[in-house]
Amino acid sequence: MNTLLTGGLGYIGSHIASKLNSRAVIIDDTSNSQLDYKKSLPNCIVYKKKVNTKNLEKIFETHQISKVIHLASLKSVNESIIKPLEYYENNIFSTIDLLKTMKKYHVNKFVFSSSATVYGLNNNSPLNENMKLSATNPYGNTKIMIEKIIDDVVDSSKNFKAISLRYFNPIASSRKYNLPEQPIGKPQNIMPILINSIKNKEKFQIFGKNYPTKDGTCIRDYIHVEDLADAHIRSINILHKINGHQKINIGTGKGHSVLDLIRTFEKTNGIKIEYKFVKRREGDTAISFASNKKAKKLLNWSPKFNLEDMCKDSWQTSI
Repeated sequence: MNTLLTGGLGYIGSHIASKLNSRAVIIDDTSNSQLDYKKSLPNCIVYKKKVNTKNLEKIFETHQISKVIHLASLKSVNESIIKPLEYYENNIFSTIDLLKTMKKYHVNKFVFSSSATVYGLNNNSPLNENMKLSATNPYGNTKIMIEKIIDDVVDSSKNFKAISLRYFNPIASSRKYNLPEQPIGKPQNIMPILINSIKNKEKFQIFGKNYPTKDGTCIRDYIHVEDLADAHIRSINILHKINGHQKINIGTGKGHSVLDLIRTFEKTNGIKIEYKFVKRREGDTAISFASNKKAKKLLNWSPKFNLEDMCKDSWQTSI
């Protein structure tokens, strides 16, 4: 039996696919992927298509799909503010098509790629799964809406089991499978921006220096993408044991400031990073890190990699 992995050629998806290996059937329109998947993921079945009913039905007809991991989405916070309708249409409609197709083919095990953005600005860290949800941008709103849609699907079908994994800040990459983070277009995530600034001999921009933190810069929960991928594998393996729809944070449970990240990167890789402070970005919260107690208990999962590992792997897979 196979696992359908939507968005499986992207940064996070490719790391999950490497662990699933020949059990993965991937659908990805490659809108945010430069991956040479024939080389990096030679045993996976790949459909370079959009996630819609027509393409999904072909896959479900052709392959024995028993579980689904759903990552495919537009994912830029800043772009979602400029193009809200595109984000709502793409992220929500594709999920509805997927869930309807699963129902038609009697597949009832589902893992959804959610985000820590669902906690908004008004909750204090460590953030736990029982806190009230809010979002400051359309991207975050799509995650909240999809979680609610999954709630309703679960309520309508007692056999449907779902886990929404609320990611914190994935960085680094797998050296074993050569899966660097290589976004198309302008990078949005901190590590490829940092690495590009080093390679291009430009100053790295830090947004804000007067947050109420130990050094004035934002604190985030950085997690190695390999640990995140492992959480997905553990999730699909315990779906048959859970009740309903479980929401689970995936983070280290520790917060590191932007300056912490820079200094650790410098020390670990022997590289000097030039940086400058610029004005804050609208919607950035000062401190965000996870409570990961539920992940430890329900998934029997805990992170294996520390910040030094993340910085080393990020640099080594970029050169």
